[in-house]
Formats: sequence, structure tokens, C-alpha cells
Amino acid sequence: MNLFTIEADGRPVAVLAAESLADAEAIAESKPLKSDLMLYETIGGPVWTGETPLFVREAFDEEGDTWRDEWQEAEDEGEVGSGDEEGWLVFLVPVTEADEDD
Repeated sequence: MNLFTIEADGRPVAVLAAESLADAEAIAESKPLKSDLMLYETIGGPVWTGETPLFVREAFDEEGDTWRDEWQEAEDEGEVGSGDEEGWLVFLVPVTEADEDD
């Protein structure tokens, strides 16, 4: 499994596992993922506004380390297991769910 970073508006926002760049790009282009990126907020607004294209690239070492650390923690807590890696996403920015009452 390879690790890929999704960039929104020129900044790395998430890392996910996929077999290939094409698979990672397909995940990044999926409606559920795009909805999540617009639903969650980070400092200064949404993770992604939906107005610019998403860019997917191979994850840098430190981004991959973040993914592996989060994966290990989730695995230790029984939230994930072998075979769950494909598409498993870790945010690289602090996120909260947008308040729908705003």
C-alpha cells in the first residue's frame, strides 16, 4: 500500500493509502470525500471550499509518518485491522465538524 497526500488550495490537508496514484486520485474525486473536505473546518474556514481542483501526490516522509502513527493508534484501539488500509484517510490539519447552525 502506498501513501498519497491530497492538497487543497496548495496546502497538504490529508494523507490516504491507495494501491496507485490513479486509485488515490479516484478516491479524492469521489463525492463522499469531497463532501467531507467541505464539511470539516480548520483554522480560518473549511478544509476545502470546493472551488479549486484537488491535487494528489505521493506523500512526503513526514506526512507518511503521520499516517502510520494514526493508523497504529487506530489499530491498537481496534478501530481498524489488516485490509482496512485502502482509502483510510488522516487529516494533516486540525479539523472540526462545521456547525450546521451557522
